[in-house]
Amino acid sequence: MISRRFTAAALGLVLAFAAAPQLGWASDHLRQAIWETKEAIAAGNHGQAASFVEHSVEAVHHAHAAQAQRPSDHIKKGIVHLKKGIKLAKRTSSVHRVEKATAHAETALSHLEAVR
Repeated sequence: MISRRFTAAALGLVLAFAAAPQLGWASDHLRQAIWETKEAIAAGNHGQAASFVEHSVEAVHHAHAAQAQRPSDHIKKGIVHLKKGIKLAKRTSSVHRVEKATAHAETALSHLEAVR
């Protein structure tokens, strides 16, 4: 005969395992967004506008996924700054614009890291 305590504990364990992957995905997306943002900053510091845009776009995709899993104002502000950086660096060879875009990515990084 199975006791009620055992049944309740088993049900709680099942629910915990069911929720765990969703929490893990959000943090995976956040970690990936942070990594892509750091790569974008590195590309921006080397004046590589195309690489900056590529990494920033990937960071935005991962940040949106993290935002969907675990909404946060910091993630939202990070996305805004990443998009501003993309807009500045897209289709340009101007070092000045890439520097401004990199500054936006650095601000985005600080917001994304604040979520951890």
